[in-house]
Amino acid sequence: MNAVTLVLILFAVVGLALFALGLVLFAGSRADLRAMRELERTGVEVPAVLVSLTPWKTYLSAVYEYPAADGSPARHTASVGRNPLNAVGESHPMTRTAHPSENVRMGTIAEVRHERTELERHLRFLTYAILASAATCAVAVTGLALRP
Repeated sequence: MNAVTLVLILFAVVGLALFALGLVLFAGSRADLRAMRELERTGVEVPAVLVSLTPWKTYLSAVYEYPAADGSPARHTASVGRNPLNAVGESHPMTRTAHPSENVRMGTIAEVRHERTELERHLRFLTYAILASAATCAVAVTGLALRP
């Protein structure tokens, strides 16, 4: 086994590993993107009141209460940094769907739109990385098959 064979095997293994990792990341990000598109289309901004802050590892677990689509109070839990400006009873903007759903995001509709465009850019780059890793793996396997 010479150096060329070792390099081709290395490229095949790395290309296959990056391809598999890219597909796993792509599936989760697509679900997030679908939820963000729904929020952008049918989202309603509502005030969310910070109900409680409890320490959790290096962050704080914040519980927000907001009016749900049917008018009843609903709760949303999020992790926030240890910011001394977070105070119980403060009102924060939250975007939720117009129909009853668990799809909520902290922030305004404009922030949801900005986050969606960032995620679309991330998915575009991830698609290019998946294609590049597949091409790398294919070239390496072809080189291994054609070596003397």
